Amino acid sequence: MKVGEVMSRGVETVDIGASVAEAAKVMKLFNVGIVPVMAGSRVVGVVTDRDLAIRVLADPAGARWTPVVRAMSDPYVSIGEDRELEDAIDMMSVEGVSRLVVLDLEGKPAGILSVSDIAIQSPSDRIFDLHRALGARYRDRHVQSAAHQHSHRRPD
Repeated sequence: MKVGEVMSRGVETVDIGASVAEAAKVMKLFNVGIVPVMAGSRVVGVVTDRDLAIRVLADPAGARWTPVVRAMSDPYVSIGEDRELEDAIDMMSVEGVSRLVVLDLEGKPAGILSVSDIAIQSPSDRIFDLHRALGARYRDRHVQSAAHQHSHRRPD
């Protein structure tokens, strides 16, 4: 089965000059958790709901004035719509991401492939493996983040 058969079509994007508030409005309006960031017709990154929570809400400047480039994930992970679904599952597992930007044959965003999209079409053992891989990546990042914060504390 091809990625293009499973993905959610009709991807909404924001321009690289947008604010994170604009990206959040797009997420709310279209009920999505990821928005590709475009420079012309080229994807240069993505902003996720997690990016907004971690990189923006913790910043005193706030969403109103924060440029989207300060919050976006770059590099982002993408796959061609003509690739096999198994390739996408493997990519998500290795990269530790739950969503991929799906590009058409011209390199333009054609949709988003999420774990939820895959769960509908894929055998349950593959979904279990993917969730286990994503959970392990999340735990690794959390441990690294906690260690980094602990190493930067000032002694009392």
